[in-house]
Amino acid sequence: MMQSCKRVLAALLCCAMLLPLAACGNASNDKSGNDTTAAPESGVTASPEIEAVTTSISDTHIEPVAEYQGREFRVLERTLVTGTNVFYEAFSEGQTGDVVNDAVYKRNGTIENKHGVKIVSTVMEQKEMLEAIKKDVAAQDNNYEINMNYGGYTMQLAVGGYLLDVNNLDYVDFTQDWWYSSSMEETKIAGKNAFAVGDINNQSYTAAVAIFYNRTLGTQYGIEDPYQLVLDGKWTYEKMTSLGHEVSSDLDGDGWDNEDRYTLAAANWAWQPFFYGQGGNLLSRDENGNPVMTSLDENSVSILENIISLVNTEDYCWYNGKYSSSKVGVNSTAEAFEAGQALFWPQLMVGAVRQRNMEMDFGVLPLPKRDTEQENYISYMHSKTSLVSVPITNTDLEFTGLILEDMACLSRRIVRPAFFDSFFDGIVARDEQTTMMLDILWSNIFLDLVQPLSGANFKLDSAIRNLLDLNLNAVVSTYDTYKKSNAKTLQTIIEAYEKME
Repeated sequence: MMQSCKRVLAALLCCAMLLPLAACGNASNDKSGNDTTAAPESGVTASPEIEAVTTSISDTHIEPVAEYQGREFRVLERTLVTGTNVFYEAFSEGQTGDVVNDAVYKRNGTIENKHGVKIVSTVMEQKEMLEAIKKDVAAQDNNYEINMNYGGYTMQLAVGGYLLDVNNLDYVDFTQDWWYSSSMEETKIAGKNAFAVGDINNQSYTAAVAIFYNRTLGTQYGIEDPYQLVLDGKWTYEKMTSLGHEVSSDLDGDGWDNEDRYTLAAANWAWQPFFYGQGGNLLSRDENGNPVMTSLDENSVSILENIISLVNTEDYCWYNGKYSSSKVGVNSTAEAFEAGQALFWPQLMVGAVRQRNMEMDFGVLPLPKRDTEQENYISYMHSKTSLVSVPITNTDLEFTGLILEDMACLSRRIVRPAFFDSFFDGIVARDEQTTMMLDILWSNIFLDLVQPLSGANFKLDSAIRNLLDLNLNAVVSTYDTYKKSNAKTLQTIIEAYEKME
């Protein structure tokens, strides 16, 4: 059964990879027309020669421009970090047999052969990337077409005047399915976007948050099938909280501690996916469409209060804030889930790597709805994703837009299927139902503006985490405490965006 299920997934992924690349869409702009760093160190080195790529020019929707032949398209991206970003997005060291690396290599080769350009990737630690862009702007050096960094640092650059409005890029169409269009609207300030995110950011796949589900425990205790609840539109926060009562158990009879079994294993950051998955929002928009802090609506207050109560319910949640310092037993949510001490585990999808050798069978679920009246499941994307931005020193937005759009389009058609094939096959996507869960999870991605804003001194995330740690039901007063200072911060940010070119 396991092997037949894997074959179903493999067939689906192969179909996705063979979709005509012409489906990338039609360009609205009528201006038609790898070198990489070695992974262990910063700097640029020569890449291996690209072998002949069979994908024809007609497979993509943007025609090459003769004057760009011989140009370099220079990308600044993050070095790999275990548990955060596990695949490069532009760097490829040639065909190695690694499915994702080889897909990036193929995409790069297609672009290079089509446009006559070279894709150059410089890899740095994310803090070094921040300083590199600042240094370039100060010296008026134009070293990178695009920057692919963490959200907080990207927002720092935006507020500091180091970035351009990506909406000014020629050729790029953010309504296409290889861009997360809803996130573009959510993160817009003063009518401008300092960054974009889509399939070119393969780190967005691992930054999406899901509910990992211990199927072995669920079967053992005969709980209602969460997969069917999802498909029926009945996978709600209330239903999730009620499913695990039979699973939770004081295993050794000496009181609840880190060695017992719970319905949920969670850390304080889990307020984010549970809150946004239920349609909550900490910001509203003024008459000009800019983000403002007014007053939390009743729904958002209720959601946060329920989350604080949930993680602090003694017989319900293995809470990281309580048990992470334990000297015996498990001391992390990942270990608790892997050991079968939790039925559910909210975690970034990169957490699947950790569970590769988990003995119990597990699957993934989308974040629960607020109630059955909520139309869609909302998938929260953590700020650990990379974001695409354009340094202000970039002087050729036509060239940048042309290559960026083609890279994004081909990432959707080449890299994305390879990523899902490599990352989840044999780990999570173990049957057709789980494959359906993954489809639902990635159908409605939401990137919250609050997380990037935290990089520009907007303070709210840490305050809410503190409420969970201290079990304080003080949502409204905490929000109001930060309203004045955050309003000043938002005004500074808005003024910076207004000056953005």
